[in-house]
Amino acid sequence: MMYYVMEQINGTLSAPKKLQAFGDFAINSNKTRVYFNYYRERQSKSTTRQIGKSWSDLWQLLKRAQPIENNRNTVLVFGGAEWMRSAHLEYLQTKLKEVEMQNIRLVFKSPSMGFWTWHSSQPRSARPVEAVHLRQHTVDVLETARKLGLDVIDTFHPTVSRYKEFRWGACACHYHSMSNANPEDSKEIHVDGPINEAVSSILLSRLSTI
Repeated sequence: MMYYVMEQINGTLSAPKKLQAFGDFAINSNKTRVYFNYYRERQSKSTTRQIGKSWSDLWQLLKRAQPIENNRNTVLVFGGAEWMRSAHLEYLQTKLKEVEMQNIRLVFKSPSMGFWTWHSSQPRSARPVEAVHLRQHTVDVLETARKLGLDVIDTFHPTVSRYKEFRWGACACHYHSMSNANPEDSKEIHVDGPINEAVSSILLSRLSTI
C-alpha cells in the first residue's frame, strides 16, 4: 500500500527494496516524509506486557520521525496484524496523549486474508474455520476503531472474496507485484494488482482529505 501511494503521489516509483525493518522516504517534491517500520512478531495474547512492547516498538519509530506536528498534518497508519486487539488501540490513544501526540490522525488497517488463505500446497496457510474466526475478530477490532474515532481501512473483506489472487512467495505474500514501468529505465517500477490498487486508493483518498 505504501509503495502504491508513493507512486501515485510522485508519478513514478524507483525500484523499491523489501522492507523488513525501518524505512525513510521523501515524496511530494520533498514536502512530505514517509516513515515505515515492519514488525514481524506475532502475539497470541493481549497481556499488559505485550501491549506495552507494541507501544515501545512504535515509539521508536515516532522518535526517529521527529520533529512531529501534533495535528492532522501527521498521519499514523498502523495495523495489518491479526494479533492486534481492541486493547492495543485503546492503549495507543492513551500513550499518544501522554507524549502530546493526541491530535495526530490515526488510520487503522485491518489484516487481510494473507497467509490465512487456504491452499493445500502451502503449509503456512490456515484452515477455513480459522479464517472464520479471523473474520469475527477483524469485525470486532474495526468496530472498536470506529468507536474510538479512528479512520479505518477494511482490507479483510476485499481480500477474502478474491482469495485466489493472493500471491504466495517466500516473502512476497501480498496481493500485488512489481513490474517495469519504463523500457528505457529498468529502475522505474509500477505496482500491479487490482486488489492492492482498490484498498490503497481508499488510503490515498483518506490522506487527501487532510
